[in-house]
Amino acid sequence: MSKEIAHNVYQVETRFGAANAFLIVEDELTLVDTGMRGSHSKVNRLITDLGRSLSELTQIVVTHCHLDHVGSLATLKSLSGAKVAVHNSDAGYISKVLPYPMPKKKPIAWLYSAVVLPFLNSSQVVADVLLEDGMELNPLGGLRVVHTPGHTPGSICLYSPAGRILFAGDTLRYAGGKLCLPYKVFSNDWDEAQTSIGKIAGLEFDTVCFGHGEALMTDASAKVRDFWETNVQGGTH
Repeated sequence: MSKEIAHNVYQVETRFGAANAFLIVEDELTLVDTGMRGSHSKVNRLITDLGRSLSELTQIVVTHCHLDHVGSLATLKSLSGAKVAVHNSDAGYISKVLPYPMPKKKPIAWLYSAVVLPFLNSSQVVADVLLEDGMELNPLGGLRVVHTPGHTPGSICLYSPAGRILFAGDTLRYAGGKLCLPYKVFSNDWDEAQTSIGKIAGLEFDTVCFGHGEALMTDASAKVRDFWETNVQGGTH
């Protein structure tokens, strides 16, 4: 069920309850990720329930190119006319210029290619805005792009100092009340994925919105910092 996570920020219930999408509600609407293919109706339902229109969606920001995050991107762009922003290193994957990044382990890669991709595959989308580390977008008083490669080459987090909120994508997971690393088998560069967590561990925020699971809204920055220092920097993974 879709719900308000912070002021003007809603976690969107997406198809199959897979990857989360987040709607930022201001004069214009911004969507962070889109969920799997077929999630556009759930995004539209939330927007309608808020008394707004899909035509007010002006920007879709992609945290990374995996299909559970961009499956409805082409449909939502077509329906709304929103501009799509993605990190330069992942733009080729969503435009299909580059082949979809496969899991590292061969049996799972074969299963993914033979079964998952045909079922979940999304249409080609050419990005309107190519993001780089340190760029700032308008929502939430300034939404800073933090490049956190490893899960995919162009994985990003989005950080609002004014709103004290972080959109973590799949740079971190939150499962069973505990912070976790992203799934290793689906990560492009495991060492880089771990190192990237250090880039967000030094930030100050009250809320973290994850690509999967519930948001973390209590002592969020302290818990991320502790996870980095104890479990990642400390070398237990």
